Amino acid sequence: MQDDLFGGQTDVPAPPPAAAKDASAAKTRTATSASEDSEPPRAKPPRRTGVHPAPGLDDLKPLAAALPAQLRLGTSSWSYPGWQGLLWEGAHSEATLAKQGLAVYAQHPLLRTVSIDRGFYRPLTVSEYERYASQVPEDFRFVVKAPSLVTD
Repeated sequence: MQDDLFGGQTDVPAPPPAAAKDASAAKTRTATSASEDSEPPRAKPPRRTGVHPAPGLDDLKPLAAALPAQLRLGTSSWSYPGWQGLLWEGAHSEATLAKQGLAVYAQHPLLRTVSIDRGFYRPLTVSEYERYASQVPEDFRFVVKAPSLVTD
């Protein structure tokens, strides 16, 4: 079980145990090598690296289009590993998501804003804001937490 984006629970099927995968692969190799009419083994597709959007996000576009233009839904971060399968595919560490997750987060049809809390501890530089802005669409917005120098 993991939390979904809206606070409920969602069942995420557990991956098959490694032993079951290995046994299945061995059976397939044996059956294939025994066949006289078998095709030559196919090369595996190249493994995708980095963070990629979860499949099925396009299904949410009609819902997003039905929301008022002034309404912006978002979260306090883009680096929560528990959103695997909901926001991005595959498991990623919080550190990886902190570096690569913003661009994928911003592709979610319902999420049009996110908070930047880092600035509370130390004001961000112009280049840091530019780097964030370069990863999101033009109409995406950030909620920036005021530095503690201002709020304390």
